[in-house]
Amino acid sequence: MLFGFSEVKIYREAKNNLKETKEFQKEKNYSNCLSQADEALNTSNKLRIIDKNQLNNELEKIKSSCRLGSNKETNQKILSYARSLADKNEHLSAIKKALEITKIDNDTSYKEAQSLIDYSANQIISSAEKKYDKEGKLTISLDILSSLIEIIPNHPQLQQKANAYSKWSKQDLRNNEYNIDQAKTKLEEGNCSKAKYFAGLVSSTTYYDKQAKSIIAQAKECQYKHLLKLAQKSHDSGKLMAAIEQVKEIPQDASVYPDANHLLTQWNSKLKSDIEKFIKHYFEEDLNRKNYKLAWAHLTEDFKKKKAPKHEDLEEHWKDKLVFVENVTVDKTQSNFTLIKAEIKYKYREPEKADTNHNYEWCLRRDDSFQFKFKFEAQKFCDP
Repeated sequence: MLFGFSEVKIYREAKNNLKETKEFQKEKNYSNCLSQADEALNTSNKLRIIDKNQLNNELEKIKSSCRLGSNKETNQKILSYARSLADKNEHLSAIKKALEITKIDNDTSYKEAQSLIDYSANQIISSAEKKYDKEGKLTISLDILSSLIEIIPNHPQLQQKANAYSKWSKQDLRNNEYNIDQAKTKLEEGNCSKAKYFAGLVSSTTYYDKQAKSIIAQAKECQYKHLLKLAQKSHDSGKLMAAIEQVKEIPQDASVYPDANHLLTQWNSKLKSDIEKFIKHYFEEDLNRKNYKLAWAHLTEDFKKKKAPKHEDLEEHWKDKLVFVENVTVDKTQSNFTLIKAEIKYKYREPEKADTNHNYEWCLRRDDSFQFKFKFEAQKFCDP
């Protein structure tokens, strides 16, 4: 009888401990919850007659829940402290602290910690870059990056980025000095493209980058002057459209732009005059005078194949019309062709048909074998 009374007493004590454990769980007092659950389990395990399995199972579930809550709570405290370190620009310490956070289901702390690690690591990399870029303190920069690389072995993207910067060396400095010296020499020699080439090899640090940009700007001016001479040479050799395309490449901020723009205005005017002469010749002389064979010869070979394989095709189309060309405009010019727009009036040879006006867009392909240096081409076949 005494044995039975003692068993009931133990059971009641365990039940009271379970109740207190639940209260601590409800209050999210995880530390007391866990200690009370352990005490309840110790009490429950003293039972010899009364079945303790149901009681123990419930306690284990509560204990598991409180352990999870405790771990989440710990994560939050660590994360909060890591953030405070990052706010004070103690980024290396912030990363070390954030790495202590464990991954738990339904807990955002781990994901937030990874974001903090990314942020602080990038701040460290940026700081190292500035030390090298603006202050020239290569050794300090490498030490900073080395410290970072050591503590983020499981972050391959950050490792890769940090390693890319950590490859800075005194050889980089020597390379920069060599490339700057070569660029200056080539510029003095008038070799614009080589000057740009060597200046372009300079690795991007503020000190050397300023020098490289200055050399590149001078080299571009050198190239624009050369391009202007080349355009003049093309013009003098009769290659008007090529000259126009070359001079159009000179930008407005170039020192030779006023000269280039003056020539462009002159050459565009000459090109338009040449085009108008050819158009009027083709329509008002060849077609209107029924010189169909001559007009057909003014078509490109591709156009003949696609649209007018023999001169009779032109005769069939134009025999009842007189054509008068007005308002020719140049739409686009390249080295071997130009697109033009024109208004033409059809005056029919048969009096019962009324005159009509049409807007056309044509392509004229350069052809030096002909007096007017153009041949007709369909716009859709006219490629650079």
